[in-house]
Amino acid sequence: MQGWGLGPWHRSFWLTPHPIIDVLKELVSQKEEERYIQSFEADHVFGGREILIEKVWQKSELDKNYRGMFKKWHDALSTDSDKTLKLATVVSEYIGLLRQDPGLPKELIGAGWIGFEAYTLFREIRSILFS
Repeated sequence: MQGWGLGPWHRSFWLTPHPIIDVLKELVSQKEEERYIQSFEADHVFGGREILIEKVWQKSELDKNYRGMFKKWHDALSTDSDKTLKLATVVSEYIGLLRQDPGLPKELIGAGWIGFEAYTLFREIRSILFS
């Protein structure tokens, strides 16, 4: 469920800021799972949005993981390895982290989110290694 940006708020209650209801409905329609799913849309009204984001998506842990990935990228790019091997390492690390990142919109996560920086850096590295 994390692939859709879903994060657990409680054991059986998941949230996502992404519009997935139509796809979810189509996915479970006429299937056994349909009877176990309740889905609704709502807007955040009050309360600490940052607290909710941390509780559901562990923003600080993701930030730490991105910083660790940057170090691994640096280590890989500092070697005398072939460009292809360097790129494979960078891509592998990035894909692994993207699987954890729910892809929260800028309005929720903030324009300075390290994930946006990672994307920019990844594109630059890819461009340099492909040239």
